[in-house]
Amino acid sequence: MSAMPSHRLWLAAMPLLFVALWSTGFIGAKFGLPYSEPFTFLFIRSALTLVLLAPLAHWLSGEWPHGARLWGHIAVSGLLVHGAYLGGVFYGIYLGMPAGLASLLVGLQPLL
Repeated sequence: MSAMPSHRLWLAAMPLLFVALWSTGFIGAKFGLPYSEPFTFLFIRSALTLVLLAPLAHWLSGEWPHGARLWGHIAVSGLLVHGAYLGGVFYGIYLGMPAGLASLLVGLQPLL
């Protein structure tokens, strides 16, 4: 086996990595929000994610979306997921909602 993991191994690990990173967001919010406003904290979190994932996306060299319409759909989805959804979660935790309860409530979101 080579020193660098293959693209296939990376692709197989992505769902597990996604779940691990997504679920630790509630823990990060719990410990970071006492020191920052919720939307400032969310911006910093998103900026750090961009810095970490941009080189990975370049390294994996997947196909990027084509066309302004598709980029617009991606932008709206990102704003809804990270602005509305995570913004609401972070603001709720900032106001005193326990992070565990917030994660439980948003985990029920697909059922609604």
